[in-house]
Amino acid sequence: MTAAASYSAREAARHARAFLHAARTRLARDGVLRPHAMPATPPPPAAAAAAAGAASPAGPPCTLVLGNESADLDSIVASLAYAALLDPGFAGAGEDADTGTAAPDAPSAVPVVLVPRSEFRLRTHVAWAFARVFGSADAADAVVTPLLFTDDIDWARMPPHYRIVLVDHNRLGLSWQTLSPRVIGILDHHQDLGCHRDAPLRRITTACGSCSSLVAAEWSSGSGSGSGVPSRPPPWLAELLLCAILEDSSCLRPQYERTFPVDVDAARFLWRCRSHAIAASATDTSEPAATADGNNSNSNNDDDARQTWFSTVWKALQAAKYNLRGLSLPELMAKDAKVWEVHGVRYGISSITWHLQGAQGLLAAHGGWPALVAMLHPWMRDRGLDLALIMTAQTLPAARDGHAVEDGDDGVFCRELVLATWPGPSPASPVGQPPLLPPPHDHTSLVAAFNAGGDALQLTPFWNNDAQDGARPCCVYAYNQANTRCSRKQVEPYLRAQIEANTAPTG
Repeated sequence: MTAAASYSAREAARHARAFLHAARTRLARDGVLRPHAMPATPPPPAAAAAAAGAASPAGPPCTLVLGNESADLDSIVASLAYAALLDPGFAGAGEDADTGTAAPDAPSAVPVVLVPRSEFRLRTHVAWAFARVFGSADAADAVVTPLLFTDDIDWARMPPHYRIVLVDHNRLGLSWQTLSPRVIGILDHHQDLGCHRDAPLRRITTACGSCSSLVAAEWSSGSGSGSGVPSRPPPWLAELLLCAILEDSSCLRPQYERTFPVDVDAARFLWRCRSHAIAASATDTSEPAATADGNNSNSNNDDDARQTWFSTVWKALQAAKYNLRGLSLPELMAKDAKVWEVHGVRYGISSITWHLQGAQGLLAAHGGWPALVAMLHPWMRDRGLDLALIMTAQTLPAARDGHAVEDGDDGVFCRELVLATWPGPSPASPVGQPPLLPPPHDHTSLVAAFNAGGDALQLTPFWNNDAQDGARPCCVYAYNQANTRCSRKQVEPYLRAQIEANTAPTG
């Protein structure tokens, strides 16, 4: 399906499934898939030999495009879209998607979601975006089924000709450091951590609200490999990229300071890609007609239609993102979590779109502070964390006492921050096993910095468990965050700087 073809959700799903089935078959052929992830068609002899323990033969290069470990909408869509851009056969992905057979040429680039498959269901707004683009929840599930997740791949069996491109992050997480020598490219909008400086592709800028905007810019500049890549993404991919950009940029509204020129340009380019295909459809009259270059014949009408579509989609994404009441506390923590390490201190930040306080808050729904503190102990222990942060964000219908707020279209936007540390030395691991945690560090100075306001974060304490005796499982400090413009993208560098200033390098 080309960009000029009619915009059909059924054809969109067929095209996406064909590309992802071909990717899965490519990895099966190379003996990289785990048994449960093998496609319905039998693997070729090379895969059988690899499964039996033989070395995988050399073959054409294969690039795994990895999003970050939070696996949010931006990360998943950016990895999918960038893999499609890199693969010359993407535009002509095979028509036999329903049978699970590959495209004529096995893909040279494969997107991978960097969480286990079981955790995809926690990402409610990602599921909503896929269902919108592909026409229904069932159609979206059929597209997600061939999508590759971390537990589908036998990482130890990757042949030498497999390499990695990172999108939406610029350093592999702690669990993936053995793959670092394979990294050949980075496309990211987070703070540059200084890794992989010799990578042939290294595009990192913080002047960007969404990594999907950077991917869209690559499409618009014709940066794909091979003549088979179209000059614009197909409409279903353009719409997924638009959803991710709207989510990360707060609907391109400048007052939230998460929108940059590259995001605006990308959104306009993707809107033209989508409108161009809609205009070519003889059966779809629900969208404004577009001229041959993708622009609407009446620019004012097109501007109105675009802004209405953007606002409608963004609000629906927000509603899906805030639909969390069916999740447990550990699932809420895992839904959007990242882990880092500096100077031997391992720390994680979980972003949760549900405020803590109030009758409708997370604490009221999940047993209050005792339940949250009790959950944090095994959460930190099992992940080997010295520190755990929870960042909450939610638009509330009215200001609440003690909340820091920011005016929004539908209420006031609030942020809270929770810091959890160990009360003493980090817990020992089970007898006979290596330590789960690095050597204990004194986090008194970090807590003092947070209690003093956290510099630009503008924190105000509202709860802690210091008054409890020594039996408390972990030390927990909760704050209202007045500077609501500081998301995890800004909080993590601040936390990193505090740790670096108060600890010594290890090793």
